Amino acid sequence: QKRKYKERQKQINIAKKKFALWIKYMNYVHKIDKLLRECFEPIFLEVIDESELHRGHTGFKEGTQTHFKILISAKIFEKMPRVARERAIHKALGSSIMQDIHALSIKFQ
Repeated sequence: QKRKYKERQKQINIAKKKFALWIKYMNYVHKIDKLLRECFEPIFLEVIDESELHRGHTGFKEGTQTHFKILISAKIFEKMPRVARERAIHKALGSSIMQDIHALSIKFQ
């Protein structure tokens, strides 16, 4: 009985860890979209999860969102140099999101 109980507890703990990871990564498109809309009031914004396109490449993690493309147009960016725009995006996303992203492509329109 104790052996079965311990095995079941182990399975439950593994499931909890997998679920926690899933929750952590599942909403990155939504989180990124929300943050950028709040910070820059874009005229146009599209956040695309391209993680599956990088299957087998460095940085790909099964079941997670790690590769993104951002298409954005906002008045605030009109007079900013490209590097300043990218820095502003990175700052808006914050270190907690940026540390989990392997690749971020930003296209300004």
